[in-house]
Amino acid sequence: MRRALIGIDPDDPEPGFRALGYATTLLDPKEWELLVVCVVNEFKYARVVSLSPTEISTAIGKDKEDAEKIVREAEEQARRNKFTVRGMIVKGEAGLEIINIAKSQNVELVILGYRKRGRVRSLIGSTHRKIIEKIDSNVLIVK
Repeated sequence: MRRALIGIDPDDPEPGFRALGYATTLLDPKEWELLVVCVVNEFKYARVVSLSPTEISTAIGKDKEDAEKIVREAEEQARRNKFTVRGMIVKGEAGLEIINIAKSQNVELVILGYRKRGRVRSLIGSTHRKIIEKIDSNVLIVK
């Protein structure tokens, strides 16, 4: 069975769900297994000096709860479309974690959602760019 990874950002899940929807119409569930990956970045609060350690711990806990809900919803959506699916929640930096999972799980295709950026941001975000440049798998970005 071939394997595709769908990345969903817990801070902005809509593009990831769009990617999942596209994957379920593009791929054949008899041939493809889906890995839904949600990466919780615990380090994003390190730069917020106004937060106490307790507030940081609470925020990280909420992020993990949000990620669990997102993954459950994505798994349900994939199963409704007859796919074998496995959800994964990992801690770390999204680009590196997706690359590592894709390599370790023999992922053939990584599918990511596109998020419109302001004029200051580039066409493709830094996470997408890192994945495209460093991964051996094919990458599909869904607009």
